[in-house]
Amino acid sequence: MKHYTSPADITAEKDDKKYYFEIKMTKQANSYFGAATMTEWKEAIRNPDTFKFVIAKTDENEENFEFIEFTPDEFLKYSTIPPFKVYFNIDLNDNNKVSKRSKALQATKEILEEFISFFETSKDK
Repeated sequence: MKHYTSPADITAEKDDKKYYFEIKMTKQANSYFGAATMTEWKEAIRNPDTFKFVIAKTDENEENFEFIEFTPDEFLKYSTIPPFKVYFNIDLNDNNKVSKRSKALQATKEILEEFISFFETSKDK
């Protein structure tokens, strides 16, 4: 069995088929609020039969784990999409220096307008 590290926490291959497991861990006993990235969802949607979201529920000492698996369709029921965030990264010693996260889009007015329009239109559905 081959093991990979992305686009999920665990990616494994068995019998020429890839399996994806996105693990979310919590010590909460009753309710869990977390997030899944668009990269994780992209893979989940493209591989619904071999992708699992897994909640690893543990005690305070992290000695015992209970694993709860969800298919992408099951996990959708618990998932919401908040308004998009726009991150910034400012070098406070040299505010002329611009650094960008490698997987992020460079913000432009045009992209922001598209995202705003998409989000507002999607909320109306």
